[in-house]
Amino acid sequence: MSAETPFAARLARARALIAQDSGAGPPTSLRDQVEAATRDVDRVRGDAAQVLRTVFPHRGWQEKTLSSTADEACAYVLAAILDCARFTCEHLRQEGPQPAFAQLPLRRLVCRRCIPIMPMPPLEEADRCDMCGERGVTWFVPLQVARGPVLVLGDVCPACARALGIETAA
Repeated sequence: MSAETPFAARLARARALIAQDSGAGPPTSLRDQVEAATRDVDRVRGDAAQVLRTVFPHRGWQEKTLSSTADEACAYVLAAILDCARFTCEHLRQEGPQPAFAQLPLRRLVCRRCIPIMPMPPLEEADRCDMCGERGVTWFVPLQVARGPVLVLGDVCPACARALGIETAA
């Protein structure tokens, strides 16, 4: 696994990637697979949101769809995914496009088969924002957002929640 890149550098990289996006998408040979994975992730997102609201009603889970015009929110999500990509399961690396799950607290990107293998994050990470890495956070906003074929899950600090446009109630 490579060393962690600071959030500011990942965010700058994400903004640059978004700015240079031509909108062409993947090559035609992969487009159908990516679109199918995106539909699968959207179904999983809906099911997971329902389960999370039922099992953890006190967390205040909300659903959020990022529009393609929400460049800053998309940059934050992409920066988080870039951090998770340092540890990508072998199935995502070796197989074709498929739904992926960015487990922010664990900083890993996994497939459907590997998501059940979810160790607990280290206790010393309990005060750390899963998105930007800010330490000393005492209040978190739960996050579940789908971006293309990736479902992003974690807890973010109030500053990241504002950048994402997530309504919060302290």
